[in-house]
Amino acid sequence: MATHSAALPHVNLIIPGIDGSCPSHWQSLWEQSRDDCRRVDLGSWNEPQPIRWMALLDDAVRQYRGSSIVLVGHSLGSILVAWWAHHKARSCAAISGAMLVAPCDPNSMRDERLRPFAPVPSHRLPFPVTVVASRNDPYASFEWTAGLARILGATLIDAGHAGHINRDSQLGAWPQGESLLDALIARTRHDAQSARRSIGAR
Repeated sequence: MATHSAALPHVNLIIPGIDGSCPSHWQSLWEQSRDDCRRVDLGSWNEPQPIRWMALLDDAVRQYRGSSIVLVGHSLGSILVAWWAHHKARSCAAISGAMLVAPCDPNSMRDERLRPFAPVPSHRLPFPVTVVASRNDPYASFEWTAGLARILGATLIDAGHAGHINRDSQLGAWPQGESLLDALIARTRHDAQSARRSIGAR
């Protein structure tokens, strides 16, 4: 796991899913209200391509290397994080943590464009992860998402019946989600401080 000084600048890389996040989506609202959020531009939002999207995410991570980075994915953006971490393992050292909201099942019949992201890489992520799942997500069953969280080594948060946790869920800026993000950031800072104390005691 990467360790970061509390003095390092912090950035949350916002990673929307297919078709991007509209202005009323909580991801967009966080970008507007928080000075620590930056959107990852994946280019053709309506034509997701695993290899291209991984390369663009990797470019964004490299851009903020030297900062404490938390990845904030939604839907296919969450699945992209798992793909990126598997294929770009060397870049993972720059990541402090990740919050993956409403990961979509690529084998879902809701949208054929998701299929190229199947199967989701089945490996534990090398940084702290929070997965937020809805009980009535049309893009993935709660059981599927819970299983994914176990595979990734993530903490699973039950969001109740919140649909796909998107604009249609009418969450606004989703203050509960912000609280989860802030808790994850605090956890990564605590882990970094503990690691430094451990190194200093040697």
